[in-house]
Amino acid sequence: MEWAYKATVKQVDRAGTVMLANRGLLCRPVHEKTGVISDLSRAVAIGDVIHMYYTGVPGKTPEIGSFEVITKEKHPKPELFGDLFPETSLYTVLDESLIREVDIQGRYEEDRVLNQYTGWIIRKLGPAKPYDAKVFRGQSVLVRLEPLPDSE
Repeated sequence: MEWAYKATVKQVDRAGTVMLANRGLLCRPVHEKTGVISDLSRAVAIGDVIHMYYTGVPGKTPEIGSFEVITKEKHPKPELFGDLFPETSLYTVLDESLIREVDIQGRYEEDRVLNQYTGWIIRKLGPAKPYDAKVFRGQSVLVRLEPLPDSE
């Protein structure tokens, strides 16, 4: 499955977002603010590809790259991560310096239920698909990309 993810200035600046992605993490809480596990947390699976973009550059949406969601065992530093949260592909983050070094303003939030950072462990594959604003509905920052119909 393929996804499009739009990082925003609400979180970390573009440089911090790129640095964290290149270190192998896309920070994402397991639970919504209401305490319920989010549907998106359950939807993204190990092996899925996330095309990342950044909105915050006036008049542009630069691509960050395409990343595969991987297990911690495939990360060069698996000791940075804790357990895989059940029914998701999100891991807890054991070494908070991974996030704090790029989030100097403290904008990323810990998961409200687990009281620790969580996220998808990712590995860069290459450039992202061209950005298409139409795939993002409303305030969505992560959307499933529909597969292209088979051409005959």
